[in-house]
Amino acid sequence: MSYTMKKISLTSCFSICCFLSFAQTIYTDGTYITTDSITYEVSVWHDFYFKLINIENKLYDQDLKDLNGQPVSPFEYVGGEMDMLSFKKACTETFTPEELYDLKEKRTLIRLYLTKSNQGKLLEVVFHVYHYRNPSVLNIPPEKFALFEKNLKQHLRWTTITEDEKNLQFMHETLRVPFDALAPKMLIDKNPDAEMLPDSVQIIQ
Repeated sequence: MSYTMKKISLTSCFSICCFLSFAQTIYTDGTYITTDSITYEVSVWHDFYFKLINIENKLYDQDLKDLNGQPVSPFEYVGGEMDMLSFKKACTETFTPEELYDLKEKRTLIRLYLTKSNQGKLLEVVFHVYHYRNPSVLNIPPEKFALFEKNLKQHLRWTTITEDEKNLQFMHETLRVPFDALAPKMLIDKNPDAEMLPDSVQIIQ
């Protein structure tokens, strides 16, 4: 692929009190954003969602092939089971309870398009972020997505790898981030007049 890369180096702070309002000019179709040693290509589909694609990804849009290089239909194999505790760990090490609660309350929809090896190792992540449901996701700093990708690659595991999968070069999987299940039920500010400080918030699971 040939392109003129436009790199944007970013250093910002992700806060539950307000997603900083600079990102509406960042997630622009055709832009390349560099943060935390990852460069993302931004692809926007109208006013519906935007994609963040790590430019190191090589397999996310490739058809499945067996070990002999022959094409395989995604309907011709049985996939293994993901370890949901490892997925939860990746999520909770990326987002604070307050952030998860805010994302849940705003009905946030983020889908992950994953590519894994035939040994169950996560190779690639593509983010689909649906801003039509929650426009404030446009204000999530790119480094939060970079952290999420790194945590997914570090923690995400599959409890089973099927014989079908072992005969493939790689597999694709789609997963919605379940903010409803990850977030605490409610946040109670014990002193409404105080500034938002960690010890002024009670988290109820």
